[in-house]
Amino acid sequence: MSWTKFMNTMGTLIVYLLVIGGAIVMAMPFAWMVVTSFKTGSEISQWPPKWTSKNFKSEISVNIKNSLSTSLGTQGSVSLAEFRASQSESVYNPYKKVLTIEDDAVRRGLITLNFQDLNYANNIDLTNLVNNIKTYNANFPLITELSNKINSLEDTPESFENFYFSLYSSSNGLFKKAQILKSLNKEIKKSINYIDKFLKISLNRLPYLRIKNTDNSVIKKEKEEKKEELKNYLENLKSNLTNISELISNYSKGTGIISNDEINDIIEKLNTINFISYTDMYLRNVNRLLEKNIYNAIIHNKNSLKFKSFFENEFSKIQKYSVNKSLIKFNVPTKETMKNNFLKALNSSDIPEEFRKDVNPKLDILKIKDNFVLNIEHDFNDKVLRELKISAEDLSRTLMIIRSLSKIKNINQDNIDIYLNSFDIDFIKEKNLDKRKLLSLSVLRNEYNKVLEKFNKVYSDAISKVELIEKPDIVDKVYYRNYSNIEIYFKDVYALWFLDEQPTMNVKFTPSQIFANVFQNYVDAWNAAPFSKYYINTVFMATSTTIFEIIIAAMAAFAFAKLEFWGKNILFTLFLATMMVPGEVMLVPNFITISKFRWLDTYYALIIPWIVSVFAIFLLRQQFLTIPNDLWMLLRLMVAVAGDFYGQ
Repeated sequence: MSWTKFMNTMGTLIVYLLVIGGAIVMAMPFAWMVVTSFKTGSEISQWPPKWTSKNFKSEISVNIKNSLSTSLGTQGSVSLAEFRASQSESVYNPYKKVLTIEDDAVRRGLITLNFQDLNYANNIDLTNLVNNIKTYNANFPLITELSNKINSLEDTPESFENFYFSLYSSSNGLFKKAQILKSLNKEIKKSINYIDKFLKISLNRLPYLRIKNTDNSVIKKEKEEKKEELKNYLENLKSNLTNISELISNYSKGTGIISNDEINDIIEKLNTINFISYTDMYLRNVNRLLEKNIYNAIIHNKNSLKFKSFFENEFSKIQKYSVNKSLIKFNVPTKETMKNNFLKALNSSDIPEEFRKDVNPKLDILKIKDNFVLNIEHDFNDKVLRELKISAEDLSRTLMIIRSLSKIKNINQDNIDIYLNSFDIDFIKEKNLDKRKLLSLSVLRNEYNKVLEKFNKVYSDAISKVELIEKPDIVDKVYYRNYSNIEIYFKDVYALWFLDEQPTMNVKFTPSQIFANVFQNYVDAWNAAPFSKYYINTVFMATSTTIFEIIIAAMAAFAFAKLEFWGKNILFTLFLATMMVPGEVMLVPNFITISKFRWLDTYYALIIPWIVSVFAIFLLRQQFLTIPNDLWMLLRLMVAVAGDFYGQ
């Protein structure tokens, strides 16, 4: 191969490589967009970004945390039934433990909860534990916030659970690093500032160290020595407190609950400080100042840090029993399983038969609830319209009055005006509403609310209950709610004994489930709105508008092009002038016109205003002008002759 041919080949190769490289670079944003569409919500916002997604994995680990048993978890948008149920008082269940998923929702797969230990105590041991906690509070001075929590603690499961989460909650628990260390560091810095002011101002003003003219040389010398002794002690104390403050600042940078190792480091440093209590005649009066402004606050915080270790030791020591298994396994319920469970639960529930008929079993399980609520509400609205004989325009205001009355007890026709505002009273008088019927409808509203609450509980429990594959003997049942909460119910054992148990959660997927995970975002996007209806509406409106526009524009254009009538050119000029009017100017007049015709939320409003297009008329007129008039006259003659022929 000649040198020239080699260079030409290399030049061509370089060009191809540059073109291929450029194509790859240009395709990268599109490829990233496609890959991102397969990612979970947390992966989209993570940094640094990654090309891969856990949706492609056959097994993943999920972050979970302990939550209050009354926690509702992540619910997103709630239906009317859920909203009503959330307004009713929830009943505390002492045997329920709640785990909240702090990760992307797990919609399918085999879930495994692995507890390191499942130790527990007798339920009656709770009283002993609470008494030990209160004894510690009585013997050791604590910071005010912790002391108040202990004083309000009762020997009931609900009170103890609230107390536990007030200490260990990752959001606002007292033992959170940013909370407990902030309190300690604040007191230490306050002590340092006090020492600075004391050395600068107060030390020379202490009456029992002030040198008087009547003092002899021995007393003067003793006062000078005591003043120097106190000064050296405070400077040394300030230095130690400054070092401890720096240590606490470093620990405060972390997140979560403070560990026992960190507490031990801090207490070890605090123990190096020797809080002196003077006994001599000169400095013993300083003790009260030092205790009030330095010692007490630091000692209270130190005891509060020690309380964490004490509490955990007592809580662990009292749990003398353990279980044989520490695994809980279950499959996330499919929609088919959810529907079967729901229909069985509905048939065995105490919901009246007249309301059960409003349930449509043919619908998707996730749509049955909203459909039921709409049917119930429509049924109640129809009864209001029939009973009060009001118009549809007055229904909304009337329903608000009925709901207000339904929340009031011991109400009757005589005192109804006391509980309503002046606007509602005027509305009742203006529409001549029967107060007796309003009260009966308010009672009926409460009955409907109770039905909705019952239905919501039946529905929520039925679609959330899981079939347990493996479980400890003390576990009764498990609910998996909203793809965000796992509720574990224990048999005759308070769930509070497992508050310190934080299991790990793993999920395994089959090939079909992996495929579903990958395209879950597309499913969610499609279900986010009724897109199928949107597409049908779009096709119908576009087709109708186009057909009518062509017909009307063709007739008008032909008239302007081939017919002769007075004012044709002036009228056509006016038509063209309307093209200069911005479309935004016509929005309000069009809306007013459509409202007057009562066309809001109808196809008429989406089609009729757009079937006339001046531009289309102009375009077709110009096309018709290119057709010779002779051809037009010939066509008219042929039509006329044919008409006469058929007429004869």
